[in-house]
Amino acid sequence: MKIKKILASAVAVALTFSVMSANAFAADNLISGDLNLGKGWGGEFIDAGKFTDVKEGDVVTVEYIINNEDEYHLVQIANGCDGWPILACSTKAINNQPDDEFKNQDDGFAVVSVDGSVSYTLNADDVVSLQIFGMVIRGYDITVKSVTVGAPVAVETTVPEAVTDVSENVDSTAADTAAAETSAVTTISNLAGNVTAAESNDKNNAETGAEGVAAVAGIAVIAALGIIIAKKNKY
Repeated sequence: MKIKKILASAVAVALTFSVMSANAFAADNLISGDLNLGKGWGGEFIDAGKFTDVKEGDVVTVEYIINNEDEYHLVQIANGCDGWPILACSTKAINNQPDDEFKNQDDGFAVVSVDGSVSYTLNADDVVSLQIFGMVIRGYDITVKSVTVGAPVAVETTVPEAVTDVSENVDSTAADTAAAETSAVTTISNLAGNVTAAESNDKNNAETGAEGVAAVAGIAVIAALGIIIAKKNKY
């Protein structure tokens, strides 16, 4: 029973990782090559045509590396119209690095400290803005590696055949172990009966060898118990 519970847990973990890995984003990189934003507070424009099929709830993900030319590092996505106003999602970046000293600022810049990525979930107003004005990627002391936009891909996950085979082997092994235990217990019971009979006979004849029978029975009992223990330890 314990073995089955362990296998069930392992299968659940495997399925969880499989579903997580399926949450990739179906989108091409919206920029070409590495985009070094340096320390000039500039930005890179992405044309509105790139966002024709974008929908509310889609996610923009910006992957970057730190240049380490200054003490702080920033990343931002903004509306592509004049003045580059921030989008509604600009102040709600999701950090994808748990060890990052991350912070969203009111001006739409996310403070980052290690190489990684941030994600933004678009609302209806963001979608309209991007489809009309496009997007600007901004940052300070970072190099942008990729910018993608899209929705999570739903993937049906199945249990690998190997897991089913293991479960069957465990059931077979458990059955074998139970049979061995039953046989050993039967042997012990029979030997105990022999010892009792020998002791009874010994009352009439002191030379019947009851002690020898008891000794042999004791050794057999120990051997039988050893079989049980070995079987249990093996699995």
